[in-house]
Formats: sequence, structure tokens, C-alpha cells
Amino acid sequence: MAVRRGYRADRTVSARVIIGVVQGPTILFVEDDQPVRAVITEALSTRGFRVLATDSGYEAMQLIAQEHIDVLFADIVMRGLNGIELAKQARALQPDLCIILATGY
Repeated sequence: MAVRRGYRADRTVSARVIIGVVQGPTILFVEDDQPVRAVITEALSTRGFRVLATDSGYEAMQLIAQEHIDVLFADIVMRGLNGIELAKQARALQPDLCIILATGY
């Protein structure tokens, strides 16, 4: 797992952890359930995607403002900024952003 210096490799809640050697399109995965976030992040990264993962809609918005994101893949039911509100705000910053919303609730 490739990790930027200064960040702990075991802190998958940080969107600054970048997984994968081959970096294809960038997916921002927002999920507050850590085991689900870990499994999906691993599955996407092994298929060549650059994956940024976070547990917070607010942190996701910071990343969307700073990075080019191809796909926002977010849980709908989250504390704070939920997936639907996140999608609305993300679309305002990146109008061509592909958005996938899902929930296991």
C-alpha cells in the first residue's frame, strides 16, 4: 500500500491514503462504516482505480475542492453531511462529476 509521508497507513478514514500502484480514474469513496470502506477501497484499487477514501462528507468536500475527482461514490446515510447533500454540493463544484449513491441502511 502506497501512503504519503506523514500519514499512518492504518488510518483508512483519511482521504489522503492513496491505494494502488496503477492509477486510473479517481474515485472518491465516502463511507462511515470502516469495514465496508476498507473492502470497497481495496476492491476498487485492485482494479486500477485511484481511490481516495474518507468517512466524512465534510472531508470529502475539502477533497473535491482540491482534487480532480472522476467519480463520487458515497453512502447516503451518514452523520453530518449526508450523501444526498454531499452530492448536491459536489455537483456545484464539479458539474461533470459522476455520482453514485448507495446505502445498506
